[in-house]
Amino acid sequence: MLTRRISALALLISIFNFSFFSGYSQNLVLCPGAESDPLTNGWTLVYSGIDCYTSSGWRIQGGQNSYPVAQEGTHFFFPGCKNSPDVAGTTYELYQDINVQSNMSLIDAGYYQVIFSGYLSTYNSANYDNSEIKVEYRDETNSNVLASYSTAIASPVSWTNYTDSRAAPTGTRFIRVRLISTLRSGPSVDSYFDNISITALSTLPVTLVNLSAGYNEEKAIISWDTKDEVNNKGFYIQRSPDGLAWISIGFVPAKNEGSSTTHYEFGDNEPNRETAYYRLQQVDIDGRVKYSKVVVVKAETAQAVKVFPNPITNFIFIASSSQPRSVEIFNNAGVIIRKINKPVRGGIAVGDLPPGLYSIKIQFATTTVLKKIVKQ
Repeated sequence: MLTRRISALALLISIFNFSFFSGYSQNLVLCPGAESDPLTNGWTLVYSGIDCYTSSGWRIQGGQNSYPVAQEGTHFFFPGCKNSPDVAGTTYELYQDINVQSNMSLIDAGYYQVIFSGYLSTYNSANYDNSEIKVEYRDETNSNVLASYSTAIASPVSWTNYTDSRAAPTGTRFIRVRLISTLRSGPSVDSYFDNISITALSTLPVTLVNLSAGYNEEKAIISWDTKDEVNNKGFYIQRSPDGLAWISIGFVPAKNEGSSTTHYEFGDNEPNRETAYYRLQQVDIDGRVKYSKVVVVKAETAQAVKVFPNPITNFIFIASSSQPRSVEIFNNAGVIIRKINKPVRGGIAVGDLPPGLYSIKIQFATTTVLKKIVKQ
C-alpha cells in the first residue's frame, strides 16, 4: 500500500489563467419590443404624435394597414401621426434609463462590457422619415453624458439590426436608450423600432497562477497565487476520488488585493490515500462561478523522484526515471537563485550556497515536482 508519509512536500504544479466573461443573460431593457404599453413599462415620453392607424402610446401592432410585421413578437415602437402644428424636422422621442450603480466597482475598474442591439425600419416612400437609436453612458447625476453610441440617422426600408459593444466608461451609473424619429413628410411618423436590447458581461479577471497540490506528512496542501482580483468573493476547494464526482472541502475568502500577486493556501486533513484530484471553484460577489483546471496528485510521483543527500553540502543529485528538462533552486524567500536547463546526469554544485532552507523545482515533460532541501 502506498503511504502518504513523505518527508518532503511533493507538488504537481499546473500554471494557468482563468480570466473570463460571465454574462447577465437577461435583457436590461424593460418592454424591449412594445409588447405592452411602453409608457407604463419603463419608458419615458419626450414627445409623441397622435394615435392613428390603431396605434396608441408609441406602439402599434404589426402586419396591418401597410405596416410591417413586427421584427419580434406582435408589436413594435411607432411614434404615431404628426400633430397639427408639426412640420418637417420635428423630432419624436422615447427613452429609458437603466440604473447600473450596483456594478460601479466593475465599471470603474473597466470590467463591465455593455452590448447593445436594436432594429430599425421605415415606410418605403420617396421621402423617408428618419430614425435613430442612441445609447448614452451617464454619470451619477444622470445629467452628464460620458460616452455614447448612435446608429446614425437611418431610413432602412426593412428591419435592420444595429449593434455596439464597449466597456462602460469609468463613472457610468446610468445607461440611457433613446428612440428618436424625425418627420420629413406625410401624415404618419414612419420610424419603426423593435427588439431593443442591452446586456452586460462582467469580466471576472481572477488570474490564477501556480496552483499546487501535494502531500506534506499526513496533510494535502493546496496552494495558489492570483493576480488582478476584481469582484471576487473567494474560492471553494473541491476534491474528487476519480475526477468526476466532486465535493467541497473548504472555503477560502478572497483577499481582493487588486493587481498585486496574492497567495492562498488550504490544508486537506483527509485526502484520498493514493490519488487525489483537486480543483478550485471561484465565486464572485454576485454568485457566479468559474472552475479551475484539475490537478492530480499521486503519492508515487514523489517516490519516483529522489533528491539526495538531504541535508546537502557541496553537491545535490537527482534520481528519476526520465530526464528533467530543467532544475530551478529557490531560496526561502521564493527567489530563484539558480536555473539549469537540460541538466546532465550527475551532481549539481551547490557548495557556494549559504546554509539554509531551499526549494528545488524539477521540470519534466508533463510534471513538475517541488522538494525541500536543507543546505548545511
